[in-house]
Amino acid sequence: MACGSRVGGSAGAAFAALLALLPFSAAGTSGEYKPAGILIRPGIALADRHLGFGWSGREQRRRPQYRWITRLEADVWFDLQQAVDHELWVNAAPMYLDWQRQVVGVYVNGRFVAEWTCPDDPGFHDYRCDLPAAHLRTGRNRVTLRLAYRHRIPGDARSFALAVRRILIGPR
Repeated sequence: MACGSRVGGSAGAAFAALLALLPFSAAGTSGEYKPAGILIRPGIALADRHLGFGWSGREQRRRPQYRWITRLEADVWFDLQQAVDHELWVNAAPMYLDWQRQVVGVYVNGRFVAEWTCPDDPGFHDYRCDLPAAHLRTGRNRVTLRLAYRHRIPGDARSFALAVRRILIGPR
């Protein structure tokens, strides 16, 4: 699957299968390092420690639970015991404008890794890309999502760019 592609169908099933593997073992059976998967659900309070600049508060009384990115970029923080190849999966929906498609640039520790173009529909979709070991480091890491636009709707002081339900960072 190409880096930065929107996924659906069998690839969406792959996302569900990857979620089913959580929690990953911290060590493989032969003693080699096997990284743990990190599941972040922005719509719940436990995600707060992973979310930095650019995120709105949790949407209250909404199902499914999600959180809006309300700036043109938003940071996701995570820790690794070792810098090895990972992949990033994001389940998200754009602030839908019928005259413009949302574009998401993905950066890891300040280095560009992928770009996603959201489909011309307001629903949630799965997106993935590789996080190469060369861009990661042992300890604290940052994924930055950079958006093409944000839009304010009547009756809300916020400007909306992207609604995010799940973020999964797992070994490749």
